[in-house]
Amino acid sequence: MLAARRRLPLSAASGGVRFIAVMGRTQAGRALVVAVRKVAEFDQQIIGAPGDDPGGAEAVRGMGEERVMSEDVVRAAEAFARGEVEYDDTAQVELPPAAEAEPMVMRGVRLPVDLDQRVREAAGAAGVKPSTLIREWIEVGLTELENDQPVSLSALRRAIAHATQAGRAA
Repeated sequence: MLAARRRLPLSAASGGVRFIAVMGRTQAGRALVVAVRKVAEFDQQIIGAPGDDPGGAEAVRGMGEERVMSEDVVRAAEAFARGEVEYDDTAQVELPPAAEAEPMVMRGVRLPVDLDQRVREAAGAAGVKPSTLIREWIEVGLTELENDQPVSLSALRRAIAHATQAGRAA
């Protein structure tokens, strides 16, 4: 829902904490309101989504975010889950940035230290994160595999021998 094209953001508060309530529909068409709080320049924290989670803030705590959720935010999540929300439709708000269009899966890859350093240097030279560069390399490699035509070693040797002989003749 946070990545949907049609979303309505409203300034809101629960339990004394201000946030943006983003209203929209799930892919299944169900109406949904999600409370999102800005925590840094490009970081947003989902406080809650009423009706989606009967556990309220306990489920938010269980998502590994307890280290960044102060007690007032936990109380706000609980109040939001109970539907205790004050909306302000006169305040100007910006939508949080849409989530990546395609969900990403985390993969752990073990690399030797020198290879990791080379990847970091190549990524720095390209102006991208190492994970972005690795993802691009995997995509290129898979594309080459899909479009590759198998060649026998003997045919490859004949082609090299032919090229070598043609080079001597010239």
